[in-house]
Amino acid sequence: LSQLCYLCFNYKTNIASIFDELSSESIEQIAQQLLAHFDHSRKCVRQSVTSIVSKLAEQHIQSLLFPLLFICKIQPNSKNLKDFYDEICNKYPKLVGEAKTVSNGLLSISLLD
Repeated sequence: LSQLCYLCFNYKTNIASIFDELSSESIEQIAQQLLAHFDHSRKCVRQSVTSIVSKLAEQHIQSLLFPLLFICKIQPNSKNLKDFYDEICNKYPKLVGEAKTVSNGLLSISLLD
């Protein structure tokens, strides 16, 4: 799947149609890679990635929370990613709050060692 993403992102391919055929469990495996392409240079890729990740979020929001929090920390200037994150925060405020608490706790523990 990782290689499929690479091919789709680097060649003029309609990735949405390819990923529509995959199960959400398969897409979960490449969620981090998809999140990293929210600011792809090609608009059609950005739109497709947003669509794919949004569909996954509706079905399996828990699988996206930690990767989403992480990618937002390492790409804080990404407007597309921030817009998506804000949408998720508005839709699932309790889950996002819990994920932030766990994430911050794990980060602080790792810094203590």
